[in-house]
Amino acid sequence: MRWAFRYLWILLSIGVVGGGCAKGTREVVLKHTNGQIKSRGKFKDGLATGPFVFWYPSGVKESEGLYEGGEQTGRWVYFHPSGSKAREGEFADGLQEGVWIDWHPNGQKALSEELRAGKREGLVLAWDAEGNLLFRETYADDQLEGSATYYHAEGGTKAEGSYRSGLPHGPWSYFHENGEREAEGNFDQGDRVGPWVFWHPNGEKRQEGNYADGLPDGVWARWYDSGVRQDRVTYRQGRRDGPFIAWGPTGIKLEEGSIVDEAVYAETSEENSTAAADPTSSDEGRPEMGRSRDRFSGQIKTWLGGGRSMVSNFQGGKLHGPRRLLDADGKVVSEDYFRDGELVRGAGR
Repeated sequence: MRWAFRYLWILLSIGVVGGGCAKGTREVVLKHTNGQIKSRGKFKDGLATGPFVFWYPSGVKESEGLYEGGEQTGRWVYFHPSGSKAREGEFADGLQEGVWIDWHPNGQKALSEELRAGKREGLVLAWDAEGNLLFRETYADDQLEGSATYYHAEGGTKAEGSYRSGLPHGPWSYFHENGEREAEGNFDQGDRVGPWVFWHPNGEKRQEGNYADGLPDGVWARWYDSGVRQDRVTYRQGRRDGPFIAWGPTGIKLEEGSIVDEAVYAETSEENSTAAADPTSSDEGRPEMGRSRDRFSGQIKTWLGGGRSMVSNFQGGKLHGPRRLLDADGKVVSEDYFRDGELVRGAGR
């Protein structure tokens, strides 16, 4: 704890730690390099005792409280450099005990936490500088345990669920700022598991699929906010692997084919590829559904509008074999041929 280290530094500075500790009681005053008083307090038989006060170099009070036998005890108060109260609570045997309160520099309450022997134990509440409640968490032995609720800055629940041994566990629910459901699903010791469903702010379903050990697995479907289906992709142990279909906003099929072993998180950073990285965000660990052609395999059919379509063949993510343009009746309009991504016949060759 920073105050304990500060106390040790004081003792070292005045030579009352180690051999030759002074006997009796004496007052010690330390100063900043600019001449302002840094601390004032008494030592008895080499141990801090009684009231102590600390100041910033500006002369503004930094903290004040009691020592007994060299340990902080009773009520301590800490201040911001501006002079407003920053933190207040009780010490017992040198450790924080009971309810501690933090304040923002503007005087708004910032944090309320229950502590036992210096560890969080019980309810923790946090507010922003405008006084809006940000979260309500429960701790046991300094770890998140039990129910937790997180709030939007404008009010209303953002996420709610439970923790076990510091990890999200059991059902979690998420909500948009307008109060509509955003996502629902389950965690198992920090991993998303089983079916998860996501919704657009207007209440229309956005996406749904299954997780296994924190990774998308099986068929995932997505919809436009109009309710029209957007695409359907197959996953295997967190990687796109299998058939897919994509539709346009009007419901017209755009593309159909197969993907082989494409990383789910190709469009996201490695840090947010873990489902439990931030359980308060419904998007954390949600699979990106866009497709890159470098993992296409087999025959891919793309609809071009006006009834026309393009049938292409891929191997190892590269065009390989015939590519045909078809009219509305399915008749071949033109054809070219590729080998390992290179055009070898057609288009003027």
